[in-house]
Order: sequence, then structure tokens, then C-alpha cells
Amino acid sequence: MSVVAWTPTSARYREVALTLRRTCRELGPGPLRVLDAGGGEGRDAVALALLGHDVTVLDSSRQALAAAREAAAAAGVSDTFRTVDADLDDVAALARITRHREGGSGSYDLVLCHDVLPERGSTARVVADVAALTSSVHAGGAVSLLAPVGAPQDPALLGLDRDLVEDALLAAGCEIVHRAADLGSATTGRGARDAVRYWHLVGLRHGT
Repeated sequence: MSVVAWTPTSARYREVALTLRRTCRELGPGPLRVLDAGGGEGRDAVALALLGHDVTVLDSSRQALAAAREAAAAAGVSDTFRTVDADLDDVAALARITRHREGGSGSYDLVLCHDVLPERGSTARVVADVAALTSSVHAGGAVSLLAPVGAPQDPALLGLDRDLVEDALLAAGCEIVHRAADLGSATTGRGARDAVRYWHLVGLRHGT
């Protein structure tokens, strides 16, 4: 994988990258501990590692994780970049990588879950996922969620209303600090426009 593979060239990635940069600055001087749940080939994770943060990508695709490690190596951030072969259901893996108390709760500064929640099968499961993701950041930490707007073309995927996920973040103990309802289309490698639009939410966890 070349270095340009994770560069935020599309409108959607640029907007998300700017929001994540701002969120990281607001969370503190760093380096921050970041978990990218379902991070795939590491597009967001490598960009955050380049900012000096300590990043872990969790994904169940070994091929994607290998690509993420390759991208991290190409960017020169392998020392602060790690991958874990697991998924959102693997609480034992979360506990292991956080090196915190049982369940992995509360040790990260920032948790990302981008373009993954529509694959989770039901809205009840998504609500539970949001609670689990929120529990993985300490009080004052942030959770970043991204998903397509409207009904997906693939019938196996969920169409997730942003308000439902926002309510799940609030119920999990977060204050919403960023809302984007209609992020720009992504550009494919052939220069064509992808009609899919995205919403983006960032929640800040309450508590002490």
C-alpha cells in the first residue's frame, strides 16, 4: 500500500480528518491513546499516528490489518501503531489491548468507529455497541462515529438514523460536541463520484 492510500483526498475524509484533529487538540497535548474499532486498512488511524498519537486498530480482517501495518510502515509510524485481530464483540480482546481493568473500560482518550455500525445487524445491537465503545474511553474522552445517510443499497446493511445513534451516545453518558448531517461524497480511484453521503457524530464522555 502506498502512503497516498490513507491521504484524505475526498471531501468526506477531509471533513472527518479536520474534525478529528480539532477533537485531539481539545482533548489535550497528547500523545493520546486512540482505538480505531473496525479500522480496516488504517486510513484514519495512520493519519492520527502521524500527529504523534498512540493508535490501535481493531478489525476482524487479517488482510485489512496487514494493509494497515504496511501503510503505517510506509508513513514511518510503526512504533506508535498496533493492530489487533478482533471485532466489537470480543470483550476479552478489548480488555487485553487496553491494559486496564477487566472489560477494557475507560483507558482510551479517543475511540473511533467509522462505517462499521451499519454491519451490526440490528439497531439494538448498535445501541449496545455505542455503550461499549463509550465505556472504552475515560471520563473526558471522546467517541467518533460515522455512517452513511439513509437506506443502504446493500440489503444486508442497516440504514442508521443519526438521531438514533445520537440518543445512544447520550444514554451512554456523552455530550454531543460535533454533528455533521451530510458530509460530501467520496472520490473513487477512477475519479467518479460516489453518491453515498455520511453523518458524523463526536461525543464527549461525562464523569470523573
